[in-house]
Amino acid sequence: MFHKKKQTTVLLLISAAIAAMSGCASSPARPAQPEAVSGTRYQAYRWGKPVEKYTKADYDFLLSFQTEGYGKLPVEEFNHKVLNWEDEEEYHKTEDILARVSATLSEEDENADFILVTLGNTWNECEKKHFNTCEREKAPWHSSQALYETYGDVFGDKVLLTGAYADFSFDYNLDTDQKLTVRERDDLLDSIGNKLEEYMMKQQAGELKEEEKMEKTLSSHLTELLKSLDGGITWGGNADLDYYWDTPYDFRQDNGSEATDVSSEDSFSYTKKQYNLVMERFKPQNYEQMSVSEYNRTIYNAFIDDTGDEEGTGYAYEMVMASLSENDKNWTYLHDTVQRALDEYHTRMTEVYTGEKTDFCCTGDIYVPLIEDVYGDKVEVGSVDGQYEFTYRITDAAKLTVQEREEFINKVNQKVKELAEKEAGKGTLDEAGFKKLLESAGEEASTRYIEFTGCSLGYFEVYR
Repeated sequence: MFHKKKQTTVLLLISAAIAAMSGCASSPARPAQPEAVSGTRYQAYRWGKPVEKYTKADYDFLLSFQTEGYGKLPVEEFNHKVLNWEDEEEYHKTEDILARVSATLSEEDENADFILVTLGNTWNECEKKHFNTCEREKAPWHSSQALYETYGDVFGDKVLLTGAYADFSFDYNLDTDQKLTVRERDDLLDSIGNKLEEYMMKQQAGELKEEEKMEKTLSSHLTELLKSLDGGITWGGNADLDYYWDTPYDFRQDNGSEATDVSSEDSFSYTKKQYNLVMERFKPQNYEQMSVSEYNRTIYNAFIDDTGDEEGTGYAYEMVMASLSENDKNWTYLHDTVQRALDEYHTRMTEVYTGEKTDFCCTGDIYVPLIEDVYGDKVEVGSVDGQYEFTYRITDAAKLTVQEREEFINKVNQKVKELAEKEAGKGTLDEAGFKKLLESAGEEASTRYIEFTGCSLGYFEVYR
């Protein structure tokens, strides 16, 4: 599969080659990143315009160079077959095809390694030989990325915990006398990034977080690696490295769930199309029998896969949640079941990122009128009013169904209300007593796959 760091290599190689295509102006010492990068694909620009999508003929033409044993051909011979730098018309015709395919080919394509890496290296090297090229740096540049990422599991989703990234480039010289093969060239260039990654993996997390210090350390190590290059490739003497550290959790830990907090005072109105889209994406058929693990993933990823525009799921969800009537048959489902899935996913993500055990949380409120007999009339003389919070842990999200989770939540809330009404009638209910009732209700509702783990009171008052 096309490796992430190889994508960076191609991004930089393409930008350099396209710059050469656009004229004879002086160029920077190293290739610049393309002007636009989008998702898993990138867009290279030529004369200020996007390179158009490649055709099947373009694709097949490039694959014609992937002959049996091409990796054993000398680099000089292979390069000349691909890009004949002595033929002006043929050179630019092939270069145009390379630009189209390289700029719009998915990295998931089965031939991405050959087209984006092997032919990318060839393109960069031939650009230096083309007789119409103006005075530029004489040695080709290789650009790539070394990375070290750690992952965790959130309800079956593989999530990025930390990422250490080093974008680097260097110039190099080919020793044509050594008859270096295409495979040997590609392997030698890749080896620098591989060795940088091995070095990064040996560093402690605390060291990787220190971006400025780590950048200097890796730059020094890159220089050592380049000085030791041999076997047909030698370092040209120029190199650059940029390092950065990424912890996605830092951007999520204070944000709550992915759902947008909307106010009932907002005067928005959703369309029927938006309502139908929300129900289509957030209410899977027979969701009650889905495992909590599958359901939570489905709800969370409905937001992640969103287009982000006004036609997307997220915007439709905001509009519906802002003005949906409580009388709507799906109001409880959207506000409780869907929101719970998002909260649980976020809580699990927090646990995975921090390594600290974090239970799920549910809030509720209690209101019990105090009724007394006044000359035969039942009169409300006061009330018990409070808010509470309880935590729970799902011991097996793959076996617990959504229906069973909802039944657990509802049982806790319903049981504590029944117990509170009973005790309030005796006139003995206080804060400590209510907490014991909540604990009792939680323990009674617990099952093999979901357990009550604790509770606390936001406030509790008895009014008379």
